Amino acid sequence: MTDHLEDKLTKAEATVALIKEQKRHKELRELEAQWKKNQSRHLILGEMVTKFFPEVSRFEPSTKAEKNATEFAPFATFLAVLASEQELVARLKHDASRRASADNP
Repeated sequence: MTDHLEDKLTKAEATVALIKEQKRHKELRELEAQWKKNQSRHLILGEMVTKFFPEVSRFEPSTKAEKNATEFAPFATFLAVLASEQELVARLKHDASRRASADNP
């Protein structure tokens, strides 16, 4: 009888371990999918910014985070100032919406 209970316990533990492993793999796949979606979004947004603000092409990316922080600081500051000007941003959004409506009647 004890062997039977031990077998059941071993099988139950194996099932729990398998379920945990499957859950972990699913979470990793979801994280990877989200990362890929974010990378795609970043690429699209970067291309748009570069298209309309070609001067940002002068910034040279590096493999060093500190160097990137220094190199891109002027543009980061520009974006921070823009983001802090809520009335200007609202006006720009309104103008863009109006322009988009006029372009697509």
